[in-house]
Parts: sequence; structure tokens; C-alpha cells
Amino acid sequence: MNSGLKRKAQSFASTDEDVESTQHHSKKSRLDDTSDDQSTAQDSDGSDMDDNDEEAELQMDIQNYEMERSQRQQAGVAEAGTVAQIELINFMCHKFLKMKFGPKINFVIGHNGSGKSAVLTGLLIALGAKANVTNRGKKLSSVIREGASAALVTVHLTNRGSDAFKHEVFGDYVIIERRLLKDGTGGFKIKTAQGKTISTKREDLVEILDYMCIQIDNPFTMLNQDMARQFLSNSSSNDKYNLFLRGTLLANLANDFAKIRETLDVTDESIKRKQAFLPALHRKAKEAMMRFEQLSESGKYEDALEILNNELVWSQVIAKERRLEEAQSSVSACEEKIASIEREIDRANNKTAHFGEELTQIKHAKQRYRDGNQPDQDAQQAQEDKVGNIKSNMDKIDGDMKLLNTRFKTAKAALAEQDTKIREKKQRLATDNQAKVDAINRDVERMEQDMAECQQLISAKEHEKAAVQDTIKKRRTELQDIKEEIQTATKERDDLRNDLRQLTAQKQDRLNAFGNGMGDLLRDIRGRQWTGRHPVGPFGLHVKLKHPEYSDVLEIILGGQLSNFAVENFDDQAVLKVLVDRYRVPRVNILVARQDIFDITDQPDDQHLTILRALDFSDEYVKRQLIISNRIHQIVLMDNRSRADEFMATNPKNVSGCFTAQCHRIGSKAGHRTESLRKSRGPSRFSQDVDGEIRRLQSKLREWDDKLKELQTKAAQSDRALQDLFNDARSIESQIREHDRRHHDLSNRIARLKEKLQEEEPDDLNILETERQEYDRELKQCQGMFRSLREQLGQEAEDLKREEATLAEFSTTAVTYNERIRQFDAEAMGVIDLIQKTNSDITRLGSDKITQTSRLEAQAANRDRLQKTVQDWTAEAMGDYPMRVETDRPQDVIQRDIKHMQQKIDAARAEVGMDIDTAQELASKAGTEYEEAKKSITELQDFNKKMNQALAKREQRWNQFRMFISLGVKMDFQYYLHKRGDEGSVKFNFKKETLDLVVKTGDKFAKGKRKDSKSLSGGEKSFSQISFLLSLWDRISSPLLCLDEFDVYMDAVNRKQSMKMLMDVAYESNSQYILITPQDASNMVPGSNVSIHRMQDPERNGQD
Repeated sequence: MNSGLKRKAQSFASTDEDVESTQHHSKKSRLDDTSDDQSTAQDSDGSDMDDNDEEAELQMDIQNYEMERSQRQQAGVAEAGTVAQIELINFMCHKFLKMKFGPKINFVIGHNGSGKSAVLTGLLIALGAKANVTNRGKKLSSVIREGASAALVTVHLTNRGSDAFKHEVFGDYVIIERRLLKDGTGGFKIKTAQGKTISTKREDLVEILDYMCIQIDNPFTMLNQDMARQFLSNSSSNDKYNLFLRGTLLANLANDFAKIRETLDVTDESIKRKQAFLPALHRKAKEAMMRFEQLSESGKYEDALEILNNELVWSQVIAKERRLEEAQSSVSACEEKIASIEREIDRANNKTAHFGEELTQIKHAKQRYRDGNQPDQDAQQAQEDKVGNIKSNMDKIDGDMKLLNTRFKTAKAALAEQDTKIREKKQRLATDNQAKVDAINRDVERMEQDMAECQQLISAKEHEKAAVQDTIKKRRTELQDIKEEIQTATKERDDLRNDLRQLTAQKQDRLNAFGNGMGDLLRDIRGRQWTGRHPVGPFGLHVKLKHPEYSDVLEIILGGQLSNFAVENFDDQAVLKVLVDRYRVPRVNILVARQDIFDITDQPDDQHLTILRALDFSDEYVKRQLIISNRIHQIVLMDNRSRADEFMATNPKNVSGCFTAQCHRIGSKAGHRTESLRKSRGPSRFSQDVDGEIRRLQSKLREWDDKLKELQTKAAQSDRALQDLFNDARSIESQIREHDRRHHDLSNRIARLKEKLQEEEPDDLNILETERQEYDRELKQCQGMFRSLREQLGQEAEDLKREEATLAEFSTTAVTYNERIRQFDAEAMGVIDLIQKTNSDITRLGSDKITQTSRLEAQAANRDRLQKTVQDWTAEAMGDYPMRVETDRPQDVIQRDIKHMQQKIDAARAEVGMDIDTAQELASKAGTEYEEAKKSITELQDFNKKMNQALAKREQRWNQFRMFISLGVKMDFQYYLHKRGDEGSVKFNFKKETLDLVVKTGDKFAKGKRKDSKSLSGGEKSFSQISFLLSLWDRISSPLLCLDEFDVYMDAVNRKQSMKMLMDVAYESNSQYILITPQDASNMVPGSNVSIHRMQDPERNGQD
């Protein structure tokens, strides 16, 4: 059974035996008082108690909380207390409806008027709810379907597992059936899973629901349609606070405490009445005793009896003193044990601090190594691409060489065969013209040698041409880089000229720095009547820079605030907004804040320059607004980056950020990440020496003009060098064409000589010679191409070897870098493990300390009680027997002696014949009446005192419980808003009994605009209220949670985010969820954990 809420309630009903110590009580009371004071402070200055001093820590807490929530596993399903099935007959608009629910998430969807809300109403009525809880009428008969005389609602509750309610009686289900009649009567039937009726009493139903922790009257576990709408849109701060108390059952406890207080007041009045009659009873008892003593005769045994009574009284005191010594020894032993535990906790805390410093050093070392040794990924990728291109070229060349080799072998074989044919043919021919042929052949051979030389020249020129083209490519890249630098320099020069023009105009009218219409706006403001104080602004008019070297970085940090105005109420804000729009003044935000000149605390040491110390303010109101919005009193300025890195590495106290004059943001306590900031353009809006700034800009302008001239000269020189290279390339191209022409001329001449030689030979020999020439030409062509390809392959191989060596250097650097980073991570994880182990030890020791403290409190209470008893008994004994007697005799022995002595006294009185029975009876009766009245008053006083103490402790625990629940609700609320990219807080004021939701919408890493629940849009309000509802659900232990029309005001985006958040929370919980919505659920996929019940439009007879 999900009985967490029962256990919490039982803890409030526990006895006083485990009363907390006075020190613990005071500590918790101070914490509670602080919470109330902070709540009151929030109402006074409009800021959340966590927003001013703990924003960075809160951001880290949210990140840690998100990590913790992300590591949660999906919870199982509740085996007892969930709704398995509901059946409605003649109920509201349903003639008959039967719906089976899944164990986890159930969506009931349908059009308006389809009877969705009737399902929740039927469930409430079946579980015993009254008519006013359902908001469907004042009488239960109003839910009976029109035309019917009775309605029947049946609910099947699961009853399995170890938390089942009397499983041996009911089985796996408890069936609850409620019949409603038109005359307002009806009844319950509680049945087993087999349908056997066990009871018809409401008390038994209440017992079952209490056992299963089902809270039908809790507004948050059974949030019906009307309550959902009120909760999401119209509830006030006080309403939300009261709903919070009711939902967490704190209201029930508070009511019980009020009733107990009334009973104690009545008891006090009774005690006062009894005390008024006590003096008369006392006088009556004394008078009776005096009469009895007058009739009594002191005998010879009176002194002995007095001595025995004295011994008896002091023996009792001595026995109590011995018990007091034993109790004191027990208290000392507990105190020594607690001191030993505290010493161990101190040692563990010192270890944790040491490990934390070691972890910080590792992180700093890792960041420094990363900043100085980050591999150039782009360069490595470019190198890999270059190696890949070379390998691809080599593969292509190798393929071409293989093809050429095949062609060469074929041509060579054909040439050999052709030579054989020609040789055989020539042997058959006559040799008359041999001399002439030899001469022609010698000419052909000489010309072929000239052609080969010409081809070599052509190849050499081709290589020279390629080298010149590579140089041209490099020169072009250099020229392009110079042109880009010229563009950058030109832009910088033009920006400086623009700034100089603006400063010149600002010298005439400083307001120009805030926009052209600022002067007209200020004149209009001064000429108007305002409901509050005149608007203050722009802020930059009231700020003067004491350290001009930080002008650029302060423009970046505060630039967005310097044009702002501040007013005291929203009416003035609306009027000023109209004026700003009228005069078209850009970048103006209007803040609403009261005049609160608070003290400035929590600043760094005086030796550090903060933004606050770097500025002079002519208006304290402007100073406080910049402190609130930008925390300028905790942002340190440094002159260089290295000093800033060393400073932030020490985790300085009261420092929220650090910036350098070179516009670097140095990492904060959350992590040492440094980034460069873009400088602000335009003239400075700080109060400053405009003439000095103009001179500085003129100097910078001259520097940029000189640099621009230098770059233009360099560009002209590079362009002339490029033109010379173009001329060289054209000259080489001309020489190549000349060598080609000569090569072609030699080829033609050789062809003509060979034609002439063929004319001297028979036709068939000429044919053979022609074919041989073709084969020879192809063979030479293959040889030339093969040599060219082989040269290219060799060049590519050299390039590949060189580029692969460069790539290997990149790889070696990357491997070394990654290995070092892994070493840092391993060292950090080792330290984190030690921290976690030490924290576990601290938790264990803290638990031991709490146990020993509780034991010490009990022992101390026992000692104090014994000490008071000893003191009281000693005082009483000193009053009756001032002479202390030290005795070791047992009390029963002394009492026997006293009894024996009393018998002797009685015998002596009997012997003298004195009748004192009547006097003794009257004295005894009067004394008894007095003592009984006194005892009754004492007992009532003790009872009232103990009850007041117990009530005070329970009220203290109630306050602590309320505080812990509220803190949990705050953290969960911030967590759920953080998932959407918003920030927010839940503001409790326990004294005023109010609860407000404050939301900052926008990018979670930017400063969003703070809104309360009244100023949010419909979707934002619904999402924030759903986040608040989920935060409360995390504090409520119930196996069943119902929500009707929660998304009625949501747009699609907010509804999707809310749905996902509801699903995530449901998966983490073992509760059953019944969510009723008129929206489409097409994006929901039914499964083992998700059930979708789509309502059909029923036949209606005019009833909702």
C-alpha cells in the first residue's frame, strides 16, 4: 500500500518520549522564523529571497537536481488502491457506461458535452463524496439521469500485493457499489472480487480508503473540472495557499491543533474553579487534624518513631541520589560519544574539502591543457583530404600504366612480326637501288633524333610552365588575403569615422548617444505630472567612468541597461512607454521598482576593482537598480587575462564574475571557461571626457589609414609580381608552341622521305613498311606516355610520403591530447569517488549523531527529572527532618520497624482508654478530601502543561513539515519550468498565508522578464500552474491522481510540453493517473503504461 502520507501523519501523532533537544528546537525555530522574515522581505521589495544572493548556486542546484531526476528509473505500478473499472448506469448523461482503466496513465478524451467529467464525478460519488465536493449540485439526486428514478455507480479497486486490504476476505479487487434514488436516499455495498457483499456501512468504506491512502476530499488528488479551472486561472494568493494546505493535509492537522487548544483552554478554566475551593478544604483538614492531635497523647515511643521516620525519609532521598548518579554517568557517556562522532565528522569534512580542492586543481589543469593543446581538427581533416586525393591520383595513374603496358606489348609483338615480313620480302627483291634507300634512311634517322630532342625540350618547358602556374596560384591566394585585410581595415576605418561623427554630435548634445529622440523625450518627461516620482533615466546619464581603460568591456556588460528608465508604478510605466514609442527612442526598457536605498553587502575584498568601484553614480537609485539587475558589486575587473585566470582559480568569496579590459569573460565558479566578447559599436554612453575620446579615435583613425595605405601598397606590389608571372607563363607557352611547330615540321619531312622511299620499293613492300611505321609510332607513343605517367607517379609518391608524415604528426598530437584528457578524467573520477565515499561516511555519522543526540536527550531528561525529584525530596525532607541521616538499611526493614513501633503506640493509647476513633476518622476524611482535590488539580495542571508542551512541539513539527514541503515544491517548480527554458519560484508568506508563483520567461541562459501569475499568457499560466501541481503531487502519497480539463487554456506547444512532463512524472511514480481532456490525443501512443479512452457523444436529454 502507498502509505507514505499515513506515516507522515503518524509522525505528528507520536508521543513525547522522543522529544527533540532544546538546541535542535531553537535551530529549527530560527530556520522557520527566517523563512517567514524572508517571505515578508519578498513582499516588501518585490524580489525572490533566492534571486539576490544565491542565483549562481541555485542554477547549479537545478543542474544537480536535473541530473538526479534524469537518473531515476521508471517506477512500477501500484498493486492496491488503483481504479480497475468503473460502471455508470443512469448517471448524468450516461444511460450505461463501462470503462476499464490501465494501471498507469489513462486519458479520457472527447468533445465537450460527451460526459468526460461525469466519469470523475461518478468515481467521487462511488467513493463516498458529498454533493458539494462534485460541484454538480446541492443534492446527489441531481446526478440521476433525466427520466430515471435511480442511478448506480460501481467501482473496482485493485487489491493485490503485500499492501492489499484483507486480501483473504476481498481477493484481488474491492468492489464498491453506490445506489442513488430520486428522494435523496441510497446506500453503499462493499463486495469481494466474486461479488459477495461484505458490508453496507460508510465507516467500512472510509476504513478501506484510509488504508489505501485514497483522499477523495483532497483538492489535488481529485481535481475536478471547476476546481481545475479555478486553480488554473482565478485563484488568488490566499486561495493557492489554502489549497496547498488542504492538498498536503496540513490544514487537517491545523484544525486538530485548534480543537486541542480549545480543550486546553476549557481545562484551564476548570483548574481555576477547583483552585478557588482548595483553601476551604485545607482549613477544614487542618482543623480536623488539630482536634485529633489534641486528643492524642505523646507516648514514650514517639521519639523513636520520629527517628525511624527521619531515617526512612532520608533513605528514600539517598536511593534517588544513587539513581541520579547513574543517570549522570549515562549522560556523560552519550556526550563523549557525540563528541567523538563530531570529531570524526570534522575529519571527514576536512577530507571532503581537501578532495574538493584537489578536484578543482584537476579541472583547472585539464582546462589549461585543453586551452593550450587543442588539436586543429580542421587542419587535420584538410590534411586527410589531401592524402586521400594523392592516393586517388596514384591509383588512377597506376591503372593508366597497366593499360599502356598492355598496349605496348601488343604493339611490340606486331612490330616484330612486321619486321620479319619486311626482311623476308626484301631478300627476294633486287638490291640495285640499295644505295639510294640507305641515304634516305640516314636522313630519316637524323631527323628522328632531332624530333626526340625537340620532344625533350617540350617536356622541360611543360614542367617549367607547371611550376610558374603553382607560383601564380600562391600569389593569387596572397593577393586575396591582402584584399580581405584591406576590406577589414576599410570597415574599421569607416566605423571609426562614424563613431567620430557621433562623438562630435554628442559633444554638442550628449543625449545623442542614447538616440536621436532622447532630448525631446526628457523634455516631455520634465513637463508632465506623474503619479509617483519623476522617471529616472537614461541610466547612463547618472554614471561616470573612473577607469577609461575598461570602457569597452563595461559597454558590453552594461550597454543594454544604460538607456533604461525606472518608475515607481505601472501607471507611470504605461505612460512612459507611449512617450518612448512617440519619440522613437530605441533600446529603452522601463523598470518598475520602488525607491529602496538598501545597504550594499557581500562585496569582494577592497583590493579588487569591481564594476561598482569603477563607476561614479550621481543617483543612488540608479546604482541600486544596476546592483539588482547586474550584480555589479560582485563582478571583478582585471587588466589582463592571466591574472584573471589565476584569481578565479581560487574560487574567491563574494565574486559572481570576472572580466578583463581586453573584453574576456573569465570562467566563474561553475567551470573555468573563458570566452572573448564582441566589442560594442558606437560611442560610449558613459559620462566621460568627449574631447579626449575624440582625440583617441582620431589617433586610431590615423593608425588605420596608415595600415590601409601599407596594405594597398603591398597589394599593388603583389599584383605586379602576379603580372610578371603571367608574362613568364605566356613566354613559356610561346616557346612550347615553337617547339611543337618544329616537331610537327620534322614529322612531316620524315613522312615525305618515307613516302619517297616507298616509291622506290614495290607496292606490297610499301604496304608492309607503312604498317610497320604505324606499329612503331604506337610503340613510341606508349613509351612516351608510360615515361610521363611514371614521372607523375614518382612525384605523387613523394608528395604522398611528405603529406602522410604531416598527417602522422596530426594523429600523434591527437592521440597524445586524448590520452592526456582521459588521464585528467580518470583522476577526476577517482577524486569524485573519494568525495562520494566521504559524503556517505558523513551521512552515516550524522545519522549516528542524531541517534546519540536523541538518546542523550532522553538520558538528560531522565537525569533532570531525577535531579528535580532529588531536590524536591531533599527540600521536603529538610522541611520535616532537617537532620540528614546517612543509612544503608533497606527501606522495607525501616518500614517494618516503624510498623512495630506504631503498634506499641496504639497499644499504649488503648491501655489508657482514650477513644479517638471519631476524631481520627474526621481528620482522615478531611485530609483525604483535601489531598484528593490537591492531587486532582496537580494532575490536571501536569496534564495541561504536558499537553501544551506536546502541542507546541507538534505545532513546531507542523511548521517544519510545512517548510520542508514548501522547499521541495520550490525546487520541483524550478525544475519543471527549467525543462521549458523558463525560470520561476514559488513565494510563500507563512505569516500572511499567501502563495504566489513568479515566472521568468525566455531563454534560460538569458535574463528573462519576471512575471507573476496574473501577467502570464494563457498558455504560460497553465504551464506554470501544471508545474506547480506536479510539484505538489511529488509531496502527496496517493495511489490515485485525477485531473479534469487541465489543458483547457493551453496552446499546442504548451500542451505538448505539459503532456510530456506529466508522462515523465507518471513514469517516475507508482500512482495511477486519470487525465480528462477535451483535446485530441492523436500524438499519444497506447501501450502497457498508457490507456486512451475516447468518449462517444451519447444520446442526451438536456442534462450535462
